[in-house]
Amino acid sequence: MRALGFLFLLILLIAVVGFWRGWFYVSSVEAGEGVSVVVDKDKLDADGRHAVAKAAALSRRAIDAIKGAAREVPDGTRELETELRAVDVVDRTLRVRVDGEDIDLTVPAATPIESGGRELELREIEAGAEVRLYLLDDGEAGLRLTRVEVL
Repeated sequence: MRALGFLFLLILLIAVVGFWRGWFYVSSVEAGEGVSVVVDKDKLDADGRHAVAKAAALSRRAIDAIKGAAREVPDGTRELETELRAVDVVDRTLRVRVDGEDIDLTVPAATPIESGGRELELREIEAGAEVRLYLLDDGEAGLRLTRVEVL
């Protein structure tokens, strides 16, 4: 019964956000003949792409701190060795300390995580671990985490 209640609330939340964001709307077909729900797929896709880009990008201050602390390697990426302060498996983030500031980095699902040549899952990393992070400067989008190496 709880699952059904949760499902109802989830559908209600999606409906409210969908109407507010303009993803879909309801209109009457003809007087007395019912209603029509129209989905704006372009708006939905654009909002999805925007959300992904925003989640992957860092704040300008965090980018500047990382660029100052990381060293540039020949392939154009930046390399930063630091200690993990926290790992959030649900939100897929790593919290690291750079120049006295805690910064949360989003770990895209396709980002490889390795230790001693062995592939790891995000849930296998623990706070306190020393890591080497590889970040790529995506211009306007900011820095993107491309690889995590547990030392």
